[in-house]
Amino acid sequence: MSGDRDVQENFGRLQASLLTAVLAAFLAGCQGGFKDTEMEDLKAQITADFKKKDQTVTTFLLSKDSAFQVSGLIHVDVETTMGVHTYYSTCLATMDPDSRKFTWHCDAVP
Repeated sequence: MSGDRDVQENFGRLQASLLTAVLAAFLAGCQGGFKDTEMEDLKAQITADFKKKDQTVTTFLLSKDSAFQVSGLIHVDVETTMGVHTYYSTCLATMDPDSRKFTWHCDAVP
């Protein structure tokens, strides 16, 4: 009968270890930096800001530098009397890990 108790104790330890691992993975995922939805929100904010200036963002070349920082380039089309000109703008976004709010800045284009 002590063999059954050993099996039950080992099974209980395994369950506790598994629960701990799942909980740790969940908590790490909750704080893992920019998620896909937040990246899309960032792109939408940048697009809206440039649209206010009658400029069109056509391409995003952004990458995650770290869990809470994104940087890269965007292509911006500007309509002029001479036609459409495409410019590049560098961008940087940083997220506060506690509030999950981010701030961003892109260089202005002519």
